[in-house]
Amino acid sequence: MSYVYRFIYLLITVFVLGQYTFVFAQQVEFEPEKSVVKIRVSNQSYNAKNPWKKNDFRKKSGYGCVLNKQTILTTADVVANHVFIEVEKAGSSTKVPANLLAVDYDANLAVLSVNDKEFFQNLQPVEFMEKLPLKGPAEAIIFEHSNEVRSVPGKISRVSVVRYKYGWNKFPGMEITINFQGKGGGWGEPVFVSGKLLGITWFYGKNQVAGIIPYTVIEHFLIDLEDGEYNGFVHPGFKFWKLEDSALRSYLSMPSDKTGIYITRIIPGGSADAILKRGDVLLSLEGVLIDNDGYYLDKDFGRQPFLLLLTDKSPGDKMEAEILREGQVKKVVLVLKRFMSGEGLIPMITIDKQPDYCIEGGLIIQELTLDYLKSWGKDWQKRANTEFLFYYINEREFPKPDKKKLVILNRVLPDKANLGYQDLSNKIIVEVNDRPIASLEDVPEAMKHPVNGLHSFRFKNGVLLVLKDSDLQETNNRIKKKYFINKLSNI
Repeated sequence: MSYVYRFIYLLITVFVLGQYTFVFAQQVEFEPEKSVVKIRVSNQSYNAKNPWKKNDFRKKSGYGCVLNKQTILTTADVVANHVFIEVEKAGSSTKVPANLLAVDYDANLAVLSVNDKEFFQNLQPVEFMEKLPLKGPAEAIIFEHSNEVRSVPGKISRVSVVRYKYGWNKFPGMEITINFQGKGGGWGEPVFVSGKLLGITWFYGKNQVAGIIPYTVIEHFLIDLEDGEYNGFVHPGFKFWKLEDSALRSYLSMPSDKTGIYITRIIPGGSADAILKRGDVLLSLEGVLIDNDGYYLDKDFGRQPFLLLLTDKSPGDKMEAEILREGQVKKVVLVLKRFMSGEGLIPMITIDKQPDYCIEGGLIIQELTLDYLKSWGKDWQKRANTEFLFYYINEREFPKPDKKKLVILNRVLPDKANLGYQDLSNKIIVEVNDRPIASLEDVPEAMKHPVNGLHSFRFKNGVLLVLKDSDLQETNNRIKKKYFINKLSNI
């Protein structure tokens, strides 16, 4: 098979058939610089504190590599909140419009489509590696200011399991030491080893270390797109703690010859829900022993986090697990599921969409998100509301039937109808009109049921805010006009 290589042929089906197809092609002499393009993006995000508004336009640029004669691979970070995407080839000043075909922000990967077939003349699809190297030289391809390509040498330093740009899911990751010499870095630059794609960069650190999304994750992403129904990557569905403490091991009746990790929490609806329990000890997955730090011995990469065992799995796959429960060793089967970072109690990813909100009597009501927390600025983890930070740190992944999201009062837009309440802000709403609020969708329904002609909003700290129902419609119209709000609700 050394003279034949596989490359991914994704046929854009929004316009034609609705499915992707893989094809094979006879290998020709491959030149990495002929598979790299520059991507220029105009983007505009929404304002988390004023959710009816958009922030100023911004521009960013990154790189992509050619998959076939119509599609280009890049990182999701490059195209996040895009309003317009252009691509250009090396040595050319011509920019061609591109469309976002598929994206997974958890995995930080995206595929673009280009309808102008002439754009792909003299370009070559990338060839993927067949095995991840543990060390050795690598090269990233970048464009100079003159739009000519240049190879930047680097050195592979390690393989691990890491979080990418967005979300809390962990994926295989690689690092290389490389110096982009003031040309930026970490914006989807394709990295090659002996002419084959090792992966694409997703960050560039101060110590000249670049993080790489390896080709193994990329192939999983592309293969998943093949049937037109994207299923994504799996999540273990639980939290754990190390089992180094002898007293804890004794408390759990842990045999001296066993190792494993202590299950501390189960994510509702996840892979472990109704299968594992808090207090279980996970000893092995598919016969692979897990040590007291949550690592296992990988035949290729040495000691690695056990999460690496899940990276080639898909939702619906099963994994046999050996556990210790109440002093007894048992075997159970996990049915693996996807858990996206937008599904938690506090969504980590709210990209490419307007925040959900509603405004009643000047009260800006919305759900707490990571973007909202980041509105406190660069040091948001120190400056943001402390109660919100507590939930972010401890509860963000754990929605419950009675609390699917944290519904909050952002602030009060001053008006004569809300006198006395105008200093209230950043409060968790627990009830509206004596009805429990588990998500923002509950608010409009609760507003249909005033009590004795009054609307009551009860906050977690016990504060009660009351508005007159008879004045509400007039107040809302006045608020909309006074504060130049195009619409008072987006749910």
